[in-house]
Amino acid sequence: LVPAETNSGDGFGESIAVRGDVAVVGAPFDDDRGTDAGCIYLFAFDGALWQLTEKVTASDGEAGDHFGMAVDAEVVGGMRRIAVGAPGARKAYVFEDFNGVLTQVAELPVPGGGGDEFGTSISVDGDLLAVGDPGRVTVFSSLGTVTVYQRGAGGVWALFHDISSPVQDALGSAVDIDGLRMLVTGGFGSIVFAYETDGNSEFALIGQVNDPSLTGTGFGTDLSSDGQFLAIGSPDADPIDTGLDAGETLIGNVSGAPGAWTFDILRPSDGDAGDRFGASVAVSGDQMIIGAPGDDDIAFDAGAAYLYQRVGGNVWIPAGKIYSTSAEPYDAFGSAAALDSMRGLVSAEFADNEGAIDAGATYAFSLADCNANGLIDGCDIALGLSEDCNVNRIPDECEILSGDATDIDGDGVLDECEDCNGNGLPDDYEIDMGMAQDCNENGLPDDCDLTIPPVNLVFAMDTSGSMDDEAAAICNAIFDVVEDLSDRGITVLPELYGITKAPGGDFSCLTDTVLGTLGADVPGSPTCCPLLGNDEDWGPATAIIAERYPWMDGAIRIIVPVSDEGPRNGSEHIDDDDQEVIDNAIVIASENGVVVSPIVGTGGEGVVFAYASQLAAGTGGTAIQFDPDADVAAAIAEIVLRVVSLDCNQNGVPDECDIANGIIPDCNDNGVADACEVNDGLVEDCNGNEIPDECEAPFIDAQSTELGPIGAGSPQAFLIVGAPLAGSDVTLTILAVGDFSAALETVDIAINGTSVGTFVGAAGVDCPGEPTGETIVVPAATYNAAIGANAVFTLTASGAVDPTACSGENWISIRVRYQAISADDCDGNGMPDDCDIAADPSLDLNENGQIDACEGGAAPCDFNADGHVDAADLAFLLSQWGPCSGCPADLDGDGIVGPGDLAILLSNWG
Repeated sequence: LVPAETNSGDGFGESIAVRGDVAVVGAPFDDDRGTDAGCIYLFAFDGALWQLTEKVTASDGEAGDHFGMAVDAEVVGGMRRIAVGAPGARKAYVFEDFNGVLTQVAELPVPGGGGDEFGTSISVDGDLLAVGDPGRVTVFSSLGTVTVYQRGAGGVWALFHDISSPVQDALGSAVDIDGLRMLVTGGFGSIVFAYETDGNSEFALIGQVNDPSLTGTGFGTDLSSDGQFLAIGSPDADPIDTGLDAGETLIGNVSGAPGAWTFDILRPSDGDAGDRFGASVAVSGDQMIIGAPGDDDIAFDAGAAYLYQRVGGNVWIPAGKIYSTSAEPYDAFGSAAALDSMRGLVSAEFADNEGAIDAGATYAFSLADCNANGLIDGCDIALGLSEDCNVNRIPDECEILSGDATDIDGDGVLDECEDCNGNGLPDDYEIDMGMAQDCNENGLPDDCDLTIPPVNLVFAMDTSGSMDDEAAAICNAIFDVVEDLSDRGITVLPELYGITKAPGGDFSCLTDTVLGTLGADVPGSPTCCPLLGNDEDWGPATAIIAERYPWMDGAIRIIVPVSDEGPRNGSEHIDDDDQEVIDNAIVIASENGVVVSPIVGTGGEGVVFAYASQLAAGTGGTAIQFDPDADVAAAIAEIVLRVVSLDCNQNGVPDECDIANGIIPDCNDNGVADACEVNDGLVEDCNGNEIPDECEAPFIDAQSTELGPIGAGSPQAFLIVGAPLAGSDVTLTILAVGDFSAALETVDIAINGTSVGTFVGAAGVDCPGEPTGETIVVPAATYNAAIGANAVFTLTASGAVDPTACSGENWISIRVRYQAISADDCDGNGMPDDCDIAADPSLDLNENGQIDACEGGAAPCDFNADGHVDAADLAFLLSQWGPCSGCPADLDGDGIVGPGDLAILLSNWG
């Protein structure tokens, strides 16, 4: 609200008041009736905008009067009543409506003709008017007074009570009268006095509120009461955590006797030195405005105002922060504030107006309460009492009720917020009515599943020395992943953090740390934290990222912790801390819609992988064991592809549904169609049959849980159902915690009753804090001879191992890894047989598509493996006659196919 006629230095907004549809703005330095004679402007709200209705000056106005230094307003029976202070003239004026015309009805000089600042403050309520004069001398000193007038019969305002200060303290710098109670600032800004009257007798002092800091805080610079609550501003207060002149405000319930009054101190969470929070205050019902004209958020001393909402008792919560729409340095927005019900005013007394320096400006706003529950709409939303799915700060139920938004399915959610394909129909309505398919029953039409949003992919990397290789591989691969997935229409936005350090070198791609960027406090309820200096704390780091990372709206959220150690303090075994951070990370990630897919480093033991798998399973992710010989880019891409929905066969149905229905194969059960993995180069397919080689030549990696207790008389077992034959040596990794301090304290490892090795703990101490590990290699032939349809691993402790020796942890685990023999990889070398044959045709001399060595030939010279040494084999030998080093027909290995080889063949004839 800035009248075009305001000039430099007018001080428009020095004082403001609002009642219902009436707003009054004082401009005490207006020059219409002389330099700084002053004026007031009146505005009326027409249902949409505030309209300027008139400019008013004192009938006897003169230079220096400062008419408008203080204003207040009442609406009585639909009639305006405006009170104006003019301290330069030492007068107060009252204006009232007569036949729709605002008319000056009273000119009230200071009683007795003295006083220096009569009109500095003013307040009107009903038929009572209070005028402050903090500089008035009444006896021997400048003590200050408050003069109260009463409107009597015929509308005449007469002196009711002239109140002197009870102490020498400049009474009257601020005054607020509400009903029969009056509150006045005194004590040179250290006391607020409370007075009451019965309407007939003079006001009596009933109590006082003292500045709690007693340090010259400007206590009572402004005050406001609505009869129940009293707000007292202290803009010069110096809170220890914010600084000099940051300011504070007291708010308390004063509806009872003064002895029962209690006050709380409000300080904004973002307060700073010089803000002067409390320079203006205005309370009305359950809402309050507090000005901070020195706030620097927009520009230096541009100012701001804070909104507060009462939510019960004397509990006031922040409801918002507002700024000038045209903020400039030194505007001092928040220098004055006024509030009535849901309409408010905030002024910026030094704002410029079209070149008029320091002309001043006032801003009007409405605190909407569309559902009429007494709470500002923004508070309804912030407190979770109302939904605001389209983020327009209007409770959804109000938009539905008013018809501004539709809710065709009647579920209380705006249709626009559950319409993923933008066709104007709620998703569940489309599905329920058969208008759209939802094959995976996730509540979204299939076509929405196939619209892939951007992917926030955040790494949290363990930067300890054992992770150099993994870091280098990930740093080298990540941008290839981004490019490759972009070619598939998937936008990946990577962020690579160290957990607590970003050391460079192999970790050069790290942009920052979780600790440095997102802080140390771990959300949720872990008792072991915060995150401090340990660069292996990937469990707490996961929870921090899930809660605090600035996720893109609508993006898929994936966290990839990378470590070879346990999730808390680098421990490799399950203890309370480790399990707690995993459980907590699952909760926090799930609450924030985050998928976690850990990568376990090369040195990570089976227990670490078990933690990673638990976290992945709890959040819908994938746990991956880092393999330095594998394609790291493919592994990272798989993490993303397992989360997004794809339609690689372009049939309009998400692949996950086609896979579930057996329409397209997914032999490695990773959620990505085999053909897509092959065609995109994510997996090897040496024979071009669109089946990943890993499915035709499988590698077995089976991990037990922690089996316990382990000790004499307590054997443990681990079962692999349908264990295939091994084509390579079988590696068994054993981890144990228990009574293993001596060489005689051992565990026998047997496969289906056949002993294959012994675990010797020899930890040197019983019940060590870290598990003891050992690796046992079992030859393939031994393994294959031992297994049947299943492989049962029995772990039997020697008699010296006491299962009760350890009061805490007592367990053993086994991990089994080997390259399996399969129908498509008969020699178990990790390569499909047809690829082996294509690389070396001599492996299949009879050209039947099978490696001859796997067909069980009767003798070395049965070259075609048909079970007979005959003319066909003789013909093959003669075809290689002569020098032929390494040839199959060189049976005696002398580098020449000759008579010696012929003799061997003939000796095996038949």
